Amino acid sequence: MKVLIIAPMLEATGNQTTARRICRQLDELGYTCTVKGISELQTVNQLRDWICRHGIQCMLALHAYRTGHLMQGCDIVPYSVIFGGTDVNEHSKDRDKLTVMTSVVEKAKCLVAFTDNLMSEAKRLWPQVSNRIIKQPQAVRTNPSAFDFRHHLKQSIKSLGVMDSAIVLLLVASLRPVKAPLYVTQSVADWHRVDERVYLVIIGPRLNVDYASEVESTISRLPGICLLPSLSQPDVHAAIQSADILVNTSLSEGTPQAALEAMQLRTPVLVRNIPGNAAVVTDRRTGLLFSSPEEFVLKAKELLSSPTLQQCLTEEAYEYVSCVHSWDEEKQAYDRVVTNMVCRQSEPNTEDQSASVQKFD
Repeated sequence: MKVLIIAPMLEATGNQTTARRICRQLDELGYTCTVKGISELQTVNQLRDWICRHGIQCMLALHAYRTGHLMQGCDIVPYSVIFGGTDVNEHSKDRDKLTVMTSVVEKAKCLVAFTDNLMSEAKRLWPQVSNRIIKQPQAVRTNPSAFDFRHHLKQSIKSLGVMDSAIVLLLVASLRPVKAPLYVTQSVADWHRVDERVYLVIIGPRLNVDYASEVESTISRLPGICLLPSLSQPDVHAAIQSADILVNTSLSEGTPQAALEAMQLRTPVLVRNIPGNAAVVTDRRTGLLFSSPEEFVLKAKELLSSPTLQQCLTEEAYEYVSCVHSWDEEKQAYDRVVTNMVCRQSEPNTEDQSASVQKFD
């Protein structure tokens, strides 16, 4: 069976990681799966032509708004939608964007949310399709390379004099407003002035050029803040593994992929207290949550000063990820989604169909 995944394949983003992961899973199951970025198929006619030429039998659309302009007019094969997070949490606040998403979700065979919060919000926005909305947590699989991140850090930013004993607070995030990479920079800079071992290291691509310039300008004036370009995924995993704490400062998340990767790699996580983060990080059980830059510094200091706390959190986090964010369970879930789409493509969306998809919860 031939499956097409449509996604906003921006460099080093969660959507890109998710699309590639699901494609690998479907390939493992024997499907012929292809991932296409929305920049590759820019019009509905291009998408229709590609589907016909390659014999595509169904589609998975990742991010209801960013793929919406393509999915709105393409009904020649059945499709399901995987919510990205910002589509439900942020884009839905714009009436025009909500209109686009509504037309897409109403025709989808199945709608997948990563967390309970995301599923609840989607059901609130689109009660008319609530029987088709399911929850499937994102899987996580890490593969750290032999990359020496701390050596790379010292060599990349020699002017900062990063020492061997540096305390690395690592933020893996693209440079765009929703990721709020500047949120704790002033507080960390103040901390660095007192303890020169402390560094906040930000790794990510410049997805929003104007905002990235603002970030770079601000960071250039702050001690103890380092900005590095994107790394390959195995090298990012190696960086996470060598960091003292993995940080997330986002305003909105579907699922914080880097935090899940850190949890699997047994690196402590300190993440901003927003619904997407709180859905996977339980404060003082699998990680720490913070609600202000001041609280961030207080909890980071507490974590660094307590090996016992670090061990308790990382062990619980590893067990949680192994249990809830299973590769095999996610793979089987999307197998069912695809099978239901193709088997029922000629049927209306009835309560019977709902019963077949609700077993994914």
